[in-house]
Amino acid sequence: MYRILFSLLVVSSIGVSQLFADAELVHAPEYQKGQVIKTEIETNLEQTLIIAGMNVETGAENFLTTEETVKEVTADKAVLGGRFSAILMELKLPGGQSISFDSGNPNVEIPPAPFGEVVKFLKMMANSTWTTELDGNRQVTGLKYEDDFLSKVPDGFKDQVSQEQRIIDSKTTINRLPGKSVKVGEKWERNEEANLGSGQTFYSVREYTYVGPEEHNGKKMEKIKAVTKSIQYDITGGGALPVELKDSELKVKSSEGVLWYDPELKQVVESSDVTHVVGELTFVTGGMELPAKLDLTMKVKSKNIQ
Repeated sequence: MYRILFSLLVVSSIGVSQLFADAELVHAPEYQKGQVIKTEIETNLEQTLIIAGMNVETGAENFLTTEETVKEVTADKAVLGGRFSAILMELKLPGGQSISFDSGNPNVEIPPAPFGEVVKFLKMMANSTWTTELDGNRQVTGLKYEDDFLSKVPDGFKDQVSQEQRIIDSKTTINRLPGKSVKVGEKWERNEEANLGSGQTFYSVREYTYVGPEEHNGKKMEKIKAVTKSIQYDITGGGALPVELKDSELKVKSSEGVLWYDPELKQVVESSDVTHVVGELTFVTGGMELPAKLDLTMKVKSKNIQ
């Protein structure tokens, strides 16, 4: 009887230890030369800005597919060549206007100014190629566009696609992980920034929580929850916009996100996030203050595809 009870206790303790075992959440993909990495990214933005008593409603739906081919890989370095295989965009503007773009349509119509500049830029992006270098820890150390791409980009878009910004974006994505072993329920925070173009930036504090192993898409993965705890809006860049920002008081009304980490591939292979931001802003133009209210919902999905 005691021997049976002892055996049950041993089995139970093993089961508990496995259930709450630490998980190593480190970005360490093992690339193979010639390997092609495809990623789909979907974004959906819905915004209402009440400024000077006027409701200004805008929205954007974007779909991107990137392809990166491993050109070189050693224990200390990896070199990837990248390109966009698809860019689709639907931009909703005030007054019922809209702009559509599909990189699969080479004869896409370019609308008149100022919206024509957006389509011209997207056509350039669709044809751009780049090389990314990573170190032995698979952290991005450099990114370079081919064919002198940046010199051709209109000034209003350069800050979004600069080599420096692309490196920041890549590091932000990788550094969502803790880079170490964590226990179920363990939390960590990251300060992140999102470049909105024309000198506009969102600075946010994100909290990540390790949920534990779960089956996802028929495979055992590690689940991580994410929430945006705070967000700040700023305008810099020396007059890129016709207004200045005097004050920003934004709050996160709701936030929910999830990351799926594949322990075999040693990287996040899918993520989704929905954040609802509201608050008040005060702009200044021509010496006059313009109070405004913002209601913004941002949805982002990303996943690796075969």
